[in-house]
Amino acid sequence: MAELSSRMQKTASAILPKIAATIAERTSAVRKIDLATAENWLLRPEIVEICKNAIQENLTEAGLSYPDGFGGDPKLQEAFAAFFNKYFDPVSKVETRDIVVTPGASSCLDSLLFSICEAGDSILVLAPYWSGFDFHFLLRPNINIIPVYTDAVCLLDNPDDLLSESLVPALERAIDGCEDKNRVKAFVITNPHNPIARCYPKHILQEAIHWCGKRGLHYISDEVYAISDFSSVGALPDTNGVTLSTTSANEPVALPVNGLKEQFAIPFTSALALELETDKMPAISVIWSTSKDLGSSGFRMGVHVSRRRPSSSQTSGDSTEGREADAGPSLLTTSLGLLSTTQLPTISMLFTHALLTSESFDELVARNRQRLREHHEIISRRLRKWGAPFIPATSGPYVLAYLGVKVGDLQRHGRDRDAIAPSDESQHNEVTKRQRMSTPEHEGEDVMDVLRHKAMVLVSPGKSFRMRGKSTSPEPMEGWARINFAVPADVLDDALNRIGEALGLE
Repeated sequence: MAELSSRMQKTASAILPKIAATIAERTSAVRKIDLATAENWLLRPEIVEICKNAIQENLTEAGLSYPDGFGGDPKLQEAFAAFFNKYFDPVSKVETRDIVVTPGASSCLDSLLFSICEAGDSILVLAPYWSGFDFHFLLRPNINIIPVYTDAVCLLDNPDDLLSESLVPALERAIDGCEDKNRVKAFVITNPHNPIARCYPKHILQEAIHWCGKRGLHYISDEVYAISDFSSVGALPDTNGVTLSTTSANEPVALPVNGLKEQFAIPFTSALALELETDKMPAISVIWSTSKDLGSSGFRMGVHVSRRRPSSSQTSGDSTEGREADAGPSLLTTSLGLLSTTQLPTISMLFTHALLTSESFDELVARNRQRLREHHEIISRRLRKWGAPFIPATSGPYVLAYLGVKVGDLQRHGRDRDAIAPSDESQHNEVTKRQRMSTPEHEGEDVMDVLRHKAMVLVSPGKSFRMRGKSTSPEPMEGWARINFAVPADVLDDALNRIGEALGLE
């Protein structure tokens, strides 16, 4: 008799080596500095204090029972509704009936896809994308991912244009390449983007949503970095010798420097906030969690928000029947509630409610954005010193940078002056010139191996996000890495020193 069911045998066998390697690494006596995991440590001191107070003041015997309500504790659903109405600027007020609390964003996506797709169906996913999608979308929903590549994202030669290209041509190419178009059920977009850490303009999102409506596809917006948007916090450094900035009204503005092309900081816009044409509006799901924006991935607290279509009473006059039909939970929220409610940890719901209703919450959000900006400046200065091309981040705890495939690639990159993103004048000082002329100790060795085993620092290789050099080619774009900078300043400084020394850049 087989040890596992047929549906799990292949998946478990494929993932086992990765799990074993991860466990060995995390339990090793010699710990590595982890800049690979997208976790935000910058608010944890304040969050720990709020959670301690929540236990002391609000934990009762009832808190050890199964959760009240369906789809989450009712008080937490109310807190989430208030949170979305304040920070996501929804066109229509978010109500508790629109909300289902889930044990994390990944579980939320899993349950959502399990609810709307049959096994073997396909979904379109805008690439590059978080590598976890490959695992989570297959594990239980058992669906196929069709990556969608725009030309601008593949080229990575102009940060301003990366997410400003219409998605529709790429979506059309992707769906036209499907053997069975009728089995494509949804489109998944991550905004702010992972791993690019920038936001999509409003008109790009509106066009993509209307396209989904025309095609009858469910639009799924993963917005887990929504309030980590620091584009409006002062000026942001850029590798192209320009400064990213925004106006007081949070509208994008460009400030050219040295005659180079203008750059824009696009602020975050939720799918809940977009003005849409009613007859082109598909089913819309927004997913968020405390893991990224509030630095608490261990809470396992996610949330699904359904953007309701206008009811018949709203579009064709008053109707008591229409109002009553629109008042209760939908079949989708019912399905998500069935899959999630019994999995929700009451202690995490207690913590999350305490955070969202804390008197200092607004200050925490502002402080988080400021600290993200400051740490982004720290890593930006070092990358410019090394002559390493990178995509300036505006939203999220990481930056996408080119470190090379082999040790020495960056030095050759500098010598050839064939930069993917042009460097600024600070890179042309005497120290940098000497670095480019020197031969690194580990010349020719694999960069990721050297960082992992010599520098003892972990970063996420860009190819794990399915980065490509061309939208029409399956060849991965190598040499790029996503580097998390939302760690304590001394840890970040230590890690960057190790990377610089191991790659011969210091």
